Amino acid sequence: PASMHLTRSIYSLFLLLPGLCGAQKFIGEFAQTEFSLSPNKLSFFVDMFETKKQLIDFMEIRKGEVIAEVGAGTGENLGVLSVFFDSVTFYAQDIDPNVLSEKNWKRTIRYYSKQRTGQTNRFERVIGTITSSQLPNGVFDKILLVDAYHDFDKKDDMIEDMATKLKPGGKIFILDGFSFPGDTVICPDNKKHTLTTLPVEIKRFEKHGLYL
Repeated sequence: PASMHLTRSIYSLFLLLPGLCGAQKFIGEFAQTEFSLSPNKLSFFVDMFETKKQLIDFMEIRKGEVIAEVGAGTGENLGVLSVFFDSVTFYAQDIDPNVLSEKNWKRTIRYYSKQRTGQTNRFERVIGTITSSQLPNGVFDKILLVDAYHDFDKKDDMIEDMATKLKPGGKIFILDGFSFPGDTVICPDNKKHTLTTLPVEIKRFEKHGLYL
C-alpha cells in the first residue's frame, strides 16, 4: 500500500490507499476518542486516520468549498466530514436512487448533524448514470471516490465527466483496491469487476488531463 497524488495546475488526482497512517492502539480508537461513536458510524475513516487532526490536515477542506462524493451510497462518508468541517457544501451522488434515496440521505444528514454543535454545512443529492455524474460543471474543489471507482463500467467516460466538474486546482481523492502484476484481484463485493493495476489507472487518468 502507498499514498500517491497527482498534481497539475488545473486538476489533481489523489490516490489514498490503506496503510497511510500508523496502526491505532485498537480498532475503532479514532471513533471512540473523537466521536464517542461505534466504528461503523465513522465509515472508512476509522481505518485511515488515528486523530481528527490527521483527517483535517490530509483532506485540506476549507470553509466555502464544494465537495462531492461520486458513488456515495447513503452518504455516510460525507456525513462524517460534515462533523469536522464548517460552511461546506456537500453533494452526494450515486446511480442508484433506491440507495441514495431522499429518505436515506436525510437520515444520514440528521444523524451526523447530531454529532456536532450547530450545523453550518449545506447538503445536495444527485442521481447520475453510468457515463455522467450529473453534477454541475466547474464548481467542485474536491471529488471523492470511496470504494467506487472499480465498479465504474465506463471509466473513461466518468473520468472525463468528473474532470469537467472540478474547479481549476480541484482534486479527486480515490480510496480503492488494485491488482498487482501477476496477482489479479476480483472485487470481493461484486464478482463482476476485475481490479486493474495502479499504473494502468494512472495512465488512464493522464489521458484525461489528471496527473500524478
